Amino acid sequence: MAYTSANQLELLQTAEAVAREKNIEPGLVVEAMEESLARAAKSRYGAEMDIRVSIDRQTGDPALGPRG
Repeated sequence: MAYTSANQLELLQTAEAVAREKNIEPGLVVEAMEESLARAAKSRYGAEMDIRVSIDRQTGDPALGPRG
């Protein structure tokens, strides 16, 4: 059984709320969140790092790893 924290669910709830407010697809909001988190990670760990962030659309679980 997978454990999902409140913070992870809040990511998805925030994406849904923004999507409704802006009348856009929630997936676009999640993609923007992923890109933003990847930029923040590059800023923290170095621009030469090619970091990819993926947010699970069911659980809100973010995963960071090398782009590829």
